[in-house]
Amino acid sequence: MLFDVEDTLTGRSDIIQKEEKELTVLFTMPDVLKPYEDERRWVVWGYNRDKPKQPYTPAGNERASRLTFARNNTSSTWGTYPEAKATAEKFNLGIGLMLSPGDSSFDLAAFDLDNCRDPGSGKLAPWAETLVASAGSYTEITPSGQGLRIIGRGNAFESHCQLLRPDGGQVEVYSRCNRYITV
Repeated sequence: MLFDVEDTLTGRSDIIQKEEKELTVLFTMPDVLKPYEDERRWVVWGYNRDKPKQPYTPAGNERASRLTFARNNTSSTWGTYPEAKATAEKFNLGIGLMLSPGDSSFDLAAFDLDNCRDPGSGKLAPWAETLVASAGSYTEITPSGQGLRIIGRGNAFESHCQLLRPDGGQVEVYSRCNRYITV
């Protein structure tokens, strides 16, 4: 299935081709994210030929006459969770949350654990098990099936860093930075 995407800021157009394998998206709001449901921090995401997990503006956003690229540092390209959910269901896309500071009250942080999970068995690398247990926060499997994401409260400082593991794994830390996470 093909659909058009337009970047309203640059005028760039792209054609997205959905893979034969449809995304499996669960639209159950994790408790840790419920306080942010009505905040304009939500986007949808899909795969395109140039950029994996490209964020798009939810169709309910007043700027969006059709699916457009969302920007990590431009809050006018974001929407509410209900808008993102409706757009994701319509286009079979995933839902994402912008972690950009925006205001001082935003207090979510995330750890992205890559290459720490065997998608066949679900077995975790020992370092990932330790980190999940230590965090004591909401944890989900990432879209690749090979990683985990831990989401919790914490906004002490702006941070985006990558920590490489000797076994090939990687941890990315996001706090008050111009990034988004898939949920």
